[in-house]
Amino acid sequence: RPNPRTLLVFSDAGFDQRRSLWKALEAGALQVRCDPIAGEAAIAGWVRERLRERGYGIPPELAEAIAVGLGGAGLGRLAAELDKLTSAIGAPRPVEAADLGILAEVPRVADAFQIAALALRGERGPAIQGARALLDAGEEAPVILGAIAWYVRTALKVRAATERRAAPRDLPTLYGLYPGRIDRFRAEVGTLPVRSLERAVRLCARADREIKGGGARDRANAFERLVHSLARVQRAGEV
Repeated sequence: RPNPRTLLVFSDAGFDQRRSLWKALEAGALQVRCDPIAGEAAIAGWVRERLRERGYGIPPELAEAIAVGLGGAGLGRLAAELDKLTSAIGAPRPVEAADLGILAEVPRVADAFQIAALALRGERGPAIQGARALLDAGEEAPVILGAIAWYVRTALKVRAATERRAAPRDLPTLYGLYPGRIDRFRAEVGTLPVRSLERAVRLCARADREIKGGGARDRANAFERLVHSLARVQRAGEV
């Protein structure tokens, strides 16, 4: 019967739940589990929730990039890096790929986005050079591909929203977009039709199966094939 103004904490990772004391605590105390978060998917979810609580949105692939780079550093370090991120951004807004440049050990997702934009514009040489540079720098192929695929999917959503003349207020709910992203993708990709971008999404899915499934002996060549294919989506019947 502790004093009502006392906060009494029991902490024991190996507490025997068969004991009567455990049953008494279970009946009247608040349980807070402190199990470590394991796996990149779980850590990415923690990152998204932590930022959401502060009013910052973050696309899934950026949260995954943070998890890949900092997942092994522990939640204390990860929380400190997120504090640094929000402090640098300032007022709450969606986190952009370029924002991750201030974080230590986070994959270069912004560079992967640029590769996708170059490929969709038909600029194959710079896109291939960028992909090889990321691989040579030690970036994980699935992370690079995930960022490219996200960019292509987002370009498709932007084009669909534009063709349907969606109202700005409906963009976050219907498409997961905000007005600034519409303008950015128009400037970077132009006016690729929905049909072409749908083919581009399928190409990314095919590359994903090839790279993650082990079908690609040389991942650099796999990315080169993807870039060439993305650069051809403007031409009917090429895919």
